Amino acid sequence: MIGGLLQDLFSMVDLYFVGELGHVEVAALAIAGTVVAVLAMLVQGIAVGTMALIAHFTGEGNHEMSDIVLGQTLILGIIGKEVGSRGEALPSIRGVFFIRLLV
Repeated sequence: MIGGLLQDLFSMVDLYFVGELGHVEVAALAIAGTVVAVLAMLVQGIAVGTMALIAHFTGEGNHEMSDIVLGQTLILGIIGKEVGSRGEALPSIRGVFFIRLLV
């Protein structure tokens, strides 16, 4: 909740400074803010899902499945890092097929 409030405050400060540049730049900032918010929700959802699955499998005593879930999440994180740092999706798309094979 506090993180969301700080994110909104950050967006408003950005809007204040970018607003002096023009309406096209404000529109670009709004689109970028929406994309960042959606990606943040996606990452949080993956993190919560991973924790729930690992807790479930660990409580069940199935440590092998717990390790598989953790491995898949780490691979997904590495793919996300590579795509985000390069700005390219195609070189890292092979990792998605690798994850699908693990399932």
